[in-house]
Amino acid sequence: MFETTHALAGAALGSLAGGPVSAFAVGLASHAVLDAIPHWDYRTVPAAVVDVLVGAVAVGAAAAQAADPAPVIAGAVGAVLPDVEVALKALGRWPWRLFYPSHTGRLPHPAAPLPWGVLTQLAVAAAALLAL
Repeated sequence: MFETTHALAGAALGSLAGGPVSAFAVGLASHAVLDAIPHWDYRTVPAAVVDVLVGAVAVGAAAAQAADPAPVIAGAVGAVLPDVEVALKALGRWPWRLFYPSHTGRLPHPAAPLPWGVLTQLAVAAAALLAL
């Protein structure tokens, strides 16, 4: 999934979770659920940078509109944390084994061809925006 999709879903779920700790946990769990949905992933660093920036701006805007921004931000952080681990591992800056099941091969990470793989992500992002 794109980071923007993970972040928006985590933010939306976090806003419903009640507090920052439960929001973080729900966001973290949402990552595996979203990775189980067939989707398409980009494979270039420039695309990743743009995606992370778009996701950060979207979560920032959602947090600014929230009565309590802490759960929104905590949910988003929990949702993107597994991919931060993957990026650090790829850069040689993460000394431990990957802890997240969908990134170790223990859970499926199904691919969907274009345009369906992108449409699934747009549907999740749209639902998250509606929930926010």
